[in-house]
Amino acid sequence: MKKIRTLAWTTFQELLREKFFLVGVIVAIVLVVMSYLVGTLSFTEGTRILFNLGTLALELATLCLGIFAGATLVHKEIELRTCQIILTRPLSRYHFLLGKWLGLVLFLSLILVSLALLILLLGKESYFKISYLWIVLEIGLKSWLVMT
Repeated sequence: MKKIRTLAWTTFQELLREKFFLVGVIVAIVLVVMSYLVGTLSFTEGTRILFNLGTLALELATLCLGIFAGATLVHKEIELRTCQIILTRPLSRYHFLLGKWLGLVLFLSLILVSLALLILLLGKESYFKISYLWIVLEIGLKSWLVMT
């Protein structure tokens, strides 16, 4: 279990250092802020527009980053031949893939929670409802399943 946790943490740190993923997060933040600005154009439905467009940006960001990261993460390990070094140790392929997947889940969870909090902070009214938590959880589960 310690090996899987170490591999997941290393994968998480590796994804944080990737410039492409940081650009994706910045684009998602810009989309959320733009949804706030579009919401200010409406007199009565500003908060609703913010939460609808904000959750759309949240879903697009997590799905796109999850698909791209899931597709390139193991391929990059094979291309750089670091997986050969890792798999020579007493670590099965299942534990290797599980550690990579858990690191990716941790990375996407960080993005998901931070963008959801940004949406809640931009909403001036208290729009914190249980239904919003279910929506964020559904987006997270969808992105975790897509990258599998």
